[in-house]
Amino acid sequence: MSRSPVFKAIDYGATVITATRRLSRELIRQFDQARFQSGDSAWPSADVLPWDAWIRRCWNDIAPLTKMQPLVLTEGQMEIIWSQIVTDDIRRTESGSLPLWNTRATARAAIRTLQLIRDWQIDFEQLKKSAHPDHRCFARWLNVYEAESRNKNWIDRFQIADLLVQNITNLNPGNIHLIGFDRLLPTQQALIHSLEHKGIPVQIQSHRAMDTSSIKRLEFTDDMSQWMAAGNWARERLERNPDSKIAVVVPDLAKSKVNIEYALRQTLYPLDLVEVEDSSKMPFHLSLGTSLSKQPVITSAINLLLTISCRNVAIDQIGDLILSPHIDGAIEELAARGTLDVELRKRLAKNSSIAQVLEHLDYQLAKHKRDPCPKLRIILSSCIHLVNQSPSRDSFNAWSKQFDKLLQKIGWPSGVNLDSDMFQAVRAFREQLHRLGELDLNSRPVSLDSALTWFHQRLNNITFQPEAPEVQVEVMGVIEMAGLEFDHLWFGGLTETDWPAKLKIDPFIPVSVQREAGVEQASASENLSYAEAQQHRLFASAREIICSHHLFESEIMMEPSSLLNFEVAETFTQVVIPETVDQRLNQQRPILNSVEDTRGPTLNLGSTIDGGTGLIQAQSLCPRGAFARFRLGAEALHDNEPGLDTLERGSLVHKVLEMAWQSLGTSSELHTTSLGQLEKLISQCSLRALKPFQPGSGCGDQYFLNVKRWLVATLMEWFSIERNRNQPFEILSVEQQSRLDLAGLPLSFKIDRIDQLDDGSLVLIDYKTGSRNSVNAWTSERPQAPQLPLYALSQESPIEAVTWAQVGLGKCQFIGLSNRHEFGIEGVREINVRKLEQNKHVAEKIADWDTLLSFWNQALGNIATEFITGDARRDPTNLGVCSNCPTPVICRNSKPAGEEIEI
Repeated sequence: MSRSPVFKAIDYGATVITATRRLSRELIRQFDQARFQSGDSAWPSADVLPWDAWIRRCWNDIAPLTKMQPLVLTEGQMEIIWSQIVTDDIRRTESGSLPLWNTRATARAAIRTLQLIRDWQIDFEQLKKSAHPDHRCFARWLNVYEAESRNKNWIDRFQIADLLVQNITNLNPGNIHLIGFDRLLPTQQALIHSLEHKGIPVQIQSHRAMDTSSIKRLEFTDDMSQWMAAGNWARERLERNPDSKIAVVVPDLAKSKVNIEYALRQTLYPLDLVEVEDSSKMPFHLSLGTSLSKQPVITSAINLLLTISCRNVAIDQIGDLILSPHIDGAIEELAARGTLDVELRKRLAKNSSIAQVLEHLDYQLAKHKRDPCPKLRIILSSCIHLVNQSPSRDSFNAWSKQFDKLLQKIGWPSGVNLDSDMFQAVRAFREQLHRLGELDLNSRPVSLDSALTWFHQRLNNITFQPEAPEVQVEVMGVIEMAGLEFDHLWFGGLTETDWPAKLKIDPFIPVSVQREAGVEQASASENLSYAEAQQHRLFASAREIICSHHLFESEIMMEPSSLLNFEVAETFTQVVIPETVDQRLNQQRPILNSVEDTRGPTLNLGSTIDGGTGLIQAQSLCPRGAFARFRLGAEALHDNEPGLDTLERGSLVHKVLEMAWQSLGTSSELHTTSLGQLEKLISQCSLRALKPFQPGSGCGDQYFLNVKRWLVATLMEWFSIERNRNQPFEILSVEQQSRLDLAGLPLSFKIDRIDQLDDGSLVLIDYKTGSRNSVNAWTSERPQAPQLPLYALSQESPIEAVTWAQVGLGKCQFIGLSNRHEFGIEGVREINVRKLEQNKHVAEKIADWDTLLSFWNQALGNIATEFITGDARRDPTNLGVCSNCPTPVICRNSKPAGEEIEI
């Protein structure tokens, strides 16, 4: 449709009022383009603006002429006012149930109801007569709101149109043209009629006639096929005419956004455009906005404020702050901050504070005389000082300035180059931050946490849609298409569940009242009529129209919309798409040679390698895992959950047993100690052993009281088994430091415990808190539990037995091998230490004790040689090795061991 009459009216001073902001921008762009093409070098700006902006301008013009001159409430002010009204009403009428209410969400729902009442001119007195408690509840809230508004001279923006009608004598807006309206709300109709009655010309542009011959209907098997076809269709038309204007319109854009964006990326990118990080450079534009708080750079700002301001936050959140690219010095201190994050996860509790991070940095500086993160230290120190100087409660305006200062000290959003979208998001964020003081209108001083929560919620409720340059393909919803014109239109996603749109009945107004007022989304017939009007407008907005729907969604048969009754559909079971981006990249990819790389550099034996028995065990279980851990230094991040993990519980048992045996010393002392004395000793040792674990556990005294009870019960059970040993013994050492040169590999480790028998022979003991222990793990060519064999090879004195001490409540037992003597009293099943020849599995492979030691020396020596020579094969001994691997990313593989993989 030609815009000439509209542009001519603008030239003569008319005001054009549009149904949407998008249409306003498009009309201004077209008007400027038309004036430029006509040869003009300068011209007055077109007076084109959407309805809400127009009535707000009209009100600003006449407000000084009225006696009341009220304050127009902002969205944020209305939310805090209604939240307070809802909260006070619940306290009065439903005492004790306040924690069950989401008052802010309820307030936002009530504001939407208020808008519905104003727009459709519903008599809210009818709500008081309803039998439904929710309707009467809202009526109470509205009475309070209206009374407070009268007392404080407030109005909301939904009242402006009615106030203009009441003050119509003062209003002189000039000639008016309305464009893009599918229907006028009652409040809009009342204002238009008042203007016409006053003699002000109002012209409402109607839609042009629909040409059904240009419409084609298509069916597809699934949603993705539909949008891939749409992308291919758009590309074909752009190849014919690069200046074509194309629209893709979807009733439920949020539902199909992911599929549409993927399909258009694959089909519309130019051949030389592989990846675009800045959405403004994409050849298409999706109009669906998202919450401002979900923009990555804004999410970062909120998380930084939360972490800095809160006294106690999750360690993961602290890690996000330390590693954030939006903090000053992020690039220079990247490696040091990564190391700091790993250290903090090991040392701090699950919930900690930034003050504790600063304490850790101070400790490292005092200990090592170096400051790995000087910029981070300055940032955290200044932020903590600012937070500590803050009052407990203050105004929203004061907190707004506080948040701004914190972000300045942090340096947000430094460290990254802001593209167009990010720049606009940061600008919108700062605008909302500076407007936070609006909430002081009807609120008392609030805490820092409360102010930050309100601000975060405010950002959640703001839809962010970055301004984009003109593109050839626009993707939008049905309402946004109002008044726009294109060369080609694809109207897709037209299933019966999505078109017409679902009914949305307001919960605070009786359905009968909504239907009586004509609210289309409360009545199936009104909703259908409204959808028909929108569809008629769409079909009149382009020369070529494609309507489409899909037949299946998650194996569910989908019926087409009842409004697609104008033509038999052409069905597509498969959509052939010319080269996508992925296909083009694969065609251009060179043929690569496959190289199997399973060996690292040979170990320099002069270098220091930590690991001890763990190194040999890791190499035995899987050479790739050992290489990653002990040669590359790779390790999993510490999972700092509240309480004690399995490793910490094991360390605790080791420590208590060490302290207890240092006090007892011999088996004879154990036998002469009464059970009461023994329990007291274990209790005392447990309390001393638990102290170092308490600060970083994140748990209270009751938790550690329960841990102490568990320790006492477990070790009382354990010592009852120790009493049943056959041979008297003396504790020769606990946690003894030992060394062993294994095939040229120097190893250093601690032996949990060494007992000496009367004949001078030794018993080597390794504590285990797990229950999967078997001597069979010692007799394979790759021993899976090499600790005790390594202990045995490190000793010069004769060894009588090697055994695990399995210490677990209800599962305590000795498990091992003995050289000559019976290890325990006959009939005591918990002492499962058998002579070598009595163990059938071992005796089949090993003839005697000397042969066993020789076998261990050979087998473990081979494993040590593998490690020295850089053997890094992915060769796990069992499936459990891969599932428990701390560094699975090194293998770049998630398949179980034994399956063929490509690397």
